[in-house]
Amino acid sequence: MNCFAYVRTANGKNKDASLLKQTEMKNAFIAQNNWQLESVYTDIDSGNDMNESLLKMIEDAQQGKIDVIITSDPTRISRNRDYLFKTT
Repeated sequence: MNCFAYVRTANGKNKDASLLKQTEMKNAFIAQNNWQLESVYTDIDSGNDMNESLLKMIEDAQQGKIDVIITSDPTRISRNRDYLFKTT
């Protein structure tokens, strides 16, 4: 199984803590399911717009390179669902 993860945080004073928490959550879930993590897509930015790593992850998924995507919370992918669904 090609397991990939996505983490995103704002570029602010709590970015390191946010990334650490997201990483711990995804690592625990992956270990619990006995999966192997292939790669992590990471965006450090703020706002609702699409981020570069997210766009690459969507492209890779559409090409069949990804079986499962792990994220700590669906809002990490995008808070702007309308924009996200237009892109995919």
